Amino acid sequence: MMNRLISFLGMFVFCSLAMAQEEDIVSYPEVVILTTENIELKGFLILENSETLTLKTNYGESIINKESIKSMSYLKDHSLTLNDQRYSSTHYFLAPSGYNLRKGQWYYENTLLVWNSYTVGLSDNFSLSLGGEGISLLVSEFPVLFVTPKLSFPFKEEGGAFSVSTTIFTSAYNDFTTFGFLQGAITLGSRKNNLTIGSGIGYGFSEGFQNGFVPIIISGMRQASKRISLVSENWFLSTFGETYGILSLGLRIHGLKNNNYLSIALVRTTEDQGSLLALPFFSGVVGLN
Repeated sequence: MMNRLISFLGMFVFCSLAMAQEEDIVSYPEVVILTTENIELKGFLILENSETLTLKTNYGESIINKESIKSMSYLKDHSLTLNDQRYSSTHYFLAPSGYNLRKGQWYYENTLLVWNSYTVGLSDNFSLSLGGEGISLLVSEFPVLFVTPKLSFPFKEEGGAFSVSTTIFTSAYNDFTTFGFLQGAITLGSRKNNLTIGSGIGYGFSEGFQNGFVPIIISGMRQASKRISLVSENWFLSTFGETYGILSLGLRIHGLKNNNYLSIALVRTTEDQGSLLALPFFSGVVGLN
């Protein structure tokens, strides 16, 4: 099993290093900002947080409070979407990070051609995801649906964030069984390069919290080039005195001029899977605003 695991990890590290030969070009959008005092500012948007924008102008850097901005327009290709990575940085393959969408941003995601979801940023600190699976509809059954509210608290200067979220599932089985998973995640690092440690607990509305399912989730993201990020998500759980893990490692391929991206990965457990090295995983996101 250990030899297969080493081969599994080595293959993806080799692929990521090969793709990283592409030059990592960081570009910033050129914008024109009109303040509430009708002052026009022109420059390159080099930094943004929940309260301010930083512009690099011909006269140096200017920090502008968002509350004082009346309008903002982009003069060139909107390359900020790749570098800002608000869509990509909100989660890994399944597990959330500490980061959130900006207010008004939303996206559609399809996972394994089965699960479909929409996520919208209702504020800079709160987002809501709604979705479900589609296979049940093919056999005239009511689908499994879910809703995920997420509250995020970013650190200063985009140095990380903390989030609390819960995913509530409902199924038509046994008179609409409803259950959920409450989790917290702390992310250290930027939206492009970060490490997240999270945990959670399952619960049912009739039985309360289930102490038997408390995983530790360790995830990370590293931008290897302008279009490629290396992503890993790993779940560890202990039951009956034994620890099991579900490991995943993959690539995220970013669109150059939009917020779309494709995630592909291999997933395997720490248990012996025989001749099966890993299972494939894939998902796609389309930024809608």
